[in-house]
Amino acid sequence: DQGLLVSGALDFGTLRTDADAVERTLRFVSFGTDAVRIDSLALDSASAGFTLLGGPAAPMTLQPGESLDITVRFDPAVAGAAT
Repeated sequence: DQGLLVSGALDFGTLRTDADAVERTLRFVSFGTDAVRIDSLALDSASAGFTLLGGPAAPMTLQPGESLDITVRFDPAVAGAAT
């Protein structure tokens, strides 16, 4: 039995293109009785302005109860909505 809980909010609010980048952290927590293997962490290619920071290189394994924090940075280069 395995599971992966992801917590954290990725609402970056309204940013100006000339403002400092904003960072938010996601926490991945393994739960259950078996380890969880994470083969990759990636952003959609259409996610301009977003960058993943930190964390070990994939693949990785989280044992039950272990957690992993990944930071997402948003630094918009153009005006308009971003997802």
